[in-house]
Amino acid sequence: MNLRKSIQLGAVGLMLSSLVTPVAAQTYQPGTYEGKAAGFGGDVHVQLTVDAEQITDIVITHAETPDIGGKAIEDLEADIVAEQNTDLAVITGATVTSEALQDALNDALSQAQGEVAEETVSEAGKVTFEPGTYTGSYEGMMGPVEVIVTVSEDKIEAVEIGEENESSGIGEQVFNTIPAQIVEYQSLDVDTVSGATITSVAVKLATEDALQQAGADIDSLHEVPTDAYKEDGEYDYDVVVAGGGLAGLTAALKAAEEGANVALIEKTGMLGGTSITASGNILGANAEEYVEPMYEAWQARSKSQEQDPIDEEKLRTIVEASPEVMALYDSVGVEFNLEVDEEKNFQTFRAAPNDKSVKNAEAITIPSKDANKKGGAQWIETLMAAVEEAGVDVYLNTPATEMIQDEDGTVLGLISDSEKYGHKVFNADATILATGDYARNEELTAELSDTAAGEMSATAIGNTGDGFLMAVEAGAAVHDYQESMSGVFNANPFDMPMIGDPTNGYPFEAVLLNLEGKRVYAEDGGSHPQKFQFVNANGPNSAWAIMDAPIAENFVNLQEYVQKTEEGDPYIRVYEADSIEELAELMELPADVVQAEIDRYNELAEQGEDTDFDKKPEFLQAIDEGPYYAAYLYDNTRGNYGGIVTNNDTAVVDEEGNPIPGLFASGIISSGDIFGDYYPGRQALGIASHMGYISGKTAANYAANN
Repeated sequence: MNLRKSIQLGAVGLMLSSLVTPVAAQTYQPGTYEGKAAGFGGDVHVQLTVDAEQITDIVITHAETPDIGGKAIEDLEADIVAEQNTDLAVITGATVTSEALQDALNDALSQAQGEVAEETVSEAGKVTFEPGTYTGSYEGMMGPVEVIVTVSEDKIEAVEIGEENESSGIGEQVFNTIPAQIVEYQSLDVDTVSGATITSVAVKLATEDALQQAGADIDSLHEVPTDAYKEDGEYDYDVVVAGGGLAGLTAALKAAEEGANVALIEKTGMLGGTSITASGNILGANAEEYVEPMYEAWQARSKSQEQDPIDEEKLRTIVEASPEVMALYDSVGVEFNLEVDEEKNFQTFRAAPNDKSVKNAEAITIPSKDANKKGGAQWIETLMAAVEEAGVDVYLNTPATEMIQDEDGTVLGLISDSEKYGHKVFNADATILATGDYARNEELTAELSDTAAGEMSATAIGNTGDGFLMAVEAGAAVHDYQESMSGVFNANPFDMPMIGDPTNGYPFEAVLLNLEGKRVYAEDGGSHPQKFQFVNANGPNSAWAIMDAPIAENFVNLQEYVQKTEEGDPYIRVYEADSIEELAELMELPADVVQAEIDRYNELAEQGEDTDFDKKPEFLQAIDEGPYYAAYLYDNTRGNYGGIVTNNDTAVVDEEGNPIPGLFASGIISSGDIFGDYYPGRQALGIASHMGYISGKTAANYAANN
């Protein structure tokens, strides 16, 4: 499939938002500056990083709801940097927020342009405190983040994290970075951890809260320069791996085990990718007797293969490597809970949750069952320690921006070029791309897959198709079939703590209807296979949850979402009505079709058995007591699969099937012909782990012989 030219044209640049207008070039004092102003839901903070001529980065933090003022604010960040726009128009329906953002931005800009009181600048680095220990707090992703700060008369002595419930694996990477930087630089002007912006800003603002209590001049603490992030360099390695998720970490670990000198470069400021928020369940085989059952179970889960049949030879290669893969994980201490199917003898490995993951789950309200205690964080954290122990050099905030190729097309490494973090050249005999999918790139998604376009995705924030585009530029073939990976149904697509949980954001007693108003599947699973029935080639893979008053009592945030809908929220749609007919009109579905489906469901509830779709009896409850409710549910996808083509050894191949010398890929970036038509669950981590292992082994051997 030759899409190289069209992909390049379709993916270049960002669309200019109507919310901003360009301004003339400015002259700045290089550094990072913070401005703030009062918004509708609280203060709006702008962290602005500039060089002498332009804005290089911006982080906007606010207390607005992401679906009123907040969503529009988030959309502005890329535009401000890409187009150097700083004059914001009023955001429709969020005037107070847009004015506050403009004020906060102007505050930061005035500092960057040197319009800071002379006495403030002169006092930078000479801040005094009232000695003691102070506790500050600020709202993070999953609740308040508490920071305990100890100061002497003229120094920040310690910054420690107190009570918090941030996402396991993500919070820890922030907590291990930002407090130490604040102490080292004696400044609040430290870098956020990209990929964990909300948690990062919560730590910084909680620290600011504590230092205000200590009597500090906060403006002066923001003036202390911390421009220590930019570093240029050229390095020589046997293997360079781009991408620090499960596939990349596994590839780097295996390559190092094979004796290679390995560099792992990661675009964001943290490791783990999408996998760190995953449940951590895979099909696997820890002994030869389980290999064939693993193959059969994989095929059985991929129920539909009409459009994207599984490559049986490639799948064989993956499952035959499984005993070695699981042995590697066991050797470095990854903990799994093992289940063996008594009838079919296949194994399921469930990464054990750490204590933090258990705490996270206990704080999440799910309507009909307990939230999943995810094991992805424990898996990733164990691998992080393992690659360090193996001697892998890890470079964070190091995006792969260019591939090095000689005139014969052999790949000789990667270049990372960042205005903020520097220019780095990684010369390597073998290069592994483990950069994830491209679902965060709306233009590229639309270019590659009509059916994936428009879905709300919860893939890692850095998954914008960088590695994919570089591979295509280098001559890689692209899979004919590209599709989104179904995730979980959720009424609020921005409720990140819920996303990635196998349970759903609706009561299982509800009735689910597709966008034609038909019931098509049992509502009690919350599983990926459930989504097969809602895949819509002509629109979003969404559903409607229909509830009566007793069932709706278990729907999280019901009245809040009804109110948001009445206020014209652009994303949340939850309706209340006195009859099913009125509800159908609000849903814009045929009333007779919806009524017939509810009548049939009530018949099944009365007989106590779902003979249509076999829903569990404990969730089979009549919908007959008004008022009635309908909630529009988004399929928050886990990303897009398909990507570029590799052979069984994970070597990237061109359109004639020839390997591109020196280039390998693993994980979702090359995941066509392995899932089937729709993503069934448990397999994304399976190919990340197994292909990561194979690519690490293959690349190390290639490097040793070239």
